[in-house]
Amino acid sequence: ATGIAFDALIVTDRWLVSGLSSAIVIVVWLLAGVAAGMLGDRYRGQVRAALKEAADAREAVESVLDATPAFHASGSFTGAAKAVCEAALETTGCTAAALITIDDDTLRLAARTPGGPKSDAMPLPLDEFPDLKEELVTQLKPSFIPDLTGHPGRSLLIDLAGFSGLASALRIPVVLNERPAAVLAFGWATAVPEPEPAWLATLQRFADHAAVTLERVRRLEAERDAARLYRRFEASLIPHIGTDADDLRVGLSYSAGERRMRLGGDFVDLVTRSDGIVSAVIGDVTGHGPDAAATGAYLRAAWRALTHRDLGVAATMDTLNHLVTEESDRAEAEKGRMPVMATMCVVDISADRSTATIVSAGHPPALLLTGDEIITMPLGGLPLGVQPCEWRPVSVPLPEAWTLLLYTDGIVEARVDLETQARLGIEGLAGLLAGRLLTGAPTDAVLRSLTASVRRMNGSPLADDATLLAISRVGPRPPEH
Repeated sequence: ATGIAFDALIVTDRWLVSGLSSAIVIVVWLLAGVAAGMLGDRYRGQVRAALKEAADAREAVESVLDATPAFHASGSFTGAAKAVCEAALETTGCTAAALITIDDDTLRLAARTPGGPKSDAMPLPLDEFPDLKEELVTQLKPSFIPDLTGHPGRSLLIDLAGFSGLASALRIPVVLNERPAAVLAFGWATAVPEPEPAWLATLQRFADHAAVTLERVRRLEAERDAARLYRRFEASLIPHIGTDADDLRVGLSYSAGERRMRLGGDFVDLVTRSDGIVSAVIGDVTGHGPDAAATGAYLRAAWRALTHRDLGVAATMDTLNHLVTEESDRAEAEKGRMPVMATMCVVDISADRSTATIVSAGHPPALLLTGDEIITMPLGGLPLGVQPCEWRPVSVPLPEAWTLLLYTDGIVEARVDLETQARLGIEGLAGLLAGRLLTGAPTDAVLRSLTASVRRMNGSPLADDATLLAISRVGPRPPEH
């Protein structure tokens, strides 16, 4: 009986141990399954969140790409700045947006939305915004203000844009060449949480697109300003030429040198004096660029004033020579500038049109076209600015019909043979004139066509400015004064 009881105890013990082990295994598997399920749910949640974040980021980027073409629609800086602000509202869902430029450590409002540009906003020194200067200018990173009311510093959206009732704001640098050129400021009427890194990256991309646009429109405006300045320079050198004398016709052609914006020194003018005498001048200042152009404009204005005062040829030339000499002395005193000289040819046509009085200071000789021949006028004295000289006037009798052609050396220095490098010269110019200008009064179009022919012979744009001025007799002699 004792043996049977002992065996039963052993069997019971083994059964308990085996059952307990199985129970533990089952419990472990159950716990593992639950944990795996929980981890799976968590992982799937993370994946879903990541996919949603990626989709949101992709949607934000696409929104930026869809909005940025509007930046380029405007050709002005103000228009582009306003387009950036309007796109910011559409892209970010913010309540207000402003673009503030940074010029010489000064903040200036370029545009705001709603409300458009605010031109009466006063500029503010950047030093008044130390946190902005540190974060946006020094570190070149966005700056988020969750609570504008509790922000110890001032807000760009309030101080410059003039907005009110905003709760949160975000400022992002607009960077060009690793330097902040502007600040984009976004504001929300209700408090918003700090943007996620992916969203900040999208907004920074938005700012980068804005930077490219602003640089483009600034460059275009600079080019337009330069072209406008060039036209003003050109108008000061080559003004509208004409005369109210019924018996005379005037033709003019001006062609800039090889580089369009490389200003030259050609100048020309014509005045009809109170005594009926018609005076014309053509000249060329040595060199190119703004200095030569400014000197040419200076000489043209001086000649015009002296001519209206009837000082006489000798006194006029002496005065102009003195002006060029002074300018040459100033140029030599400045580092990198060469001495200044100028050639000039002045023609006075008498009131009865019977005589032309010509004075030349180192300028190519005028040509007199009489219908059946071309007469080259005599050479004159030294160019202006070399030394004192006695410029002697030469009087030439005029027939009933005639054309006086004045020109600058850009015409006669054109090359006509690429192999020999031979130049057109005065004789070559006379040959061209014989085929087209001996009959009728040359118009602007005819002279431009002549210049185009010379350019084609040269094989490329002319290296120097080329100016042609033609004065023609087309009617009966006017009554004597």
